[in-house]
Amino acid sequence: MSCHSSKVRIPSDIIPEKKMQLVLLDVITAEAEASQHPLPADTNKNITNRLYNEIFLKYKISKAEYTKSYDFYAHHPALFEKNLLPILDSLNAMDARTPAGNNLQPVNNPMPNNAIIRNMPRPILRGK
Repeated sequence: MSCHSSKVRIPSDIIPEKKMQLVLLDVITAEAEASQHPLPADTNKNITNRLYNEIFLKYKISKAEYTKSYDFYAHHPALFEKNLLPILDSLNAMDARTPAGNNLQPVNNPMPNNAIIRNMPRPILRGK
């Protein structure tokens, strides 16, 4: 199985593509929201952990399932990019609907091909 294959078989213990898109959208949105508030590190960590737990409950997944799935998709760049681009489109659409004067900036994708994946930080999942 090559990571350049257009037909990568997704193992049964990996979150399916469409569901992973929704989870990633919520994770990225939660991290963006948490970063907008200048709070002490411990408070920010508690808020972020609460947001992650809410996301995991919403999608009926565990932190371990999310991490394993994220790692799987990250190791298959074509598949990861295929699933990331709809998220970027959703974020751009949400930003376009926000009132003028907020602090959010549009999400642009100036990087070609798999460069976006290599340069994208892994969402932070803080342990207890």
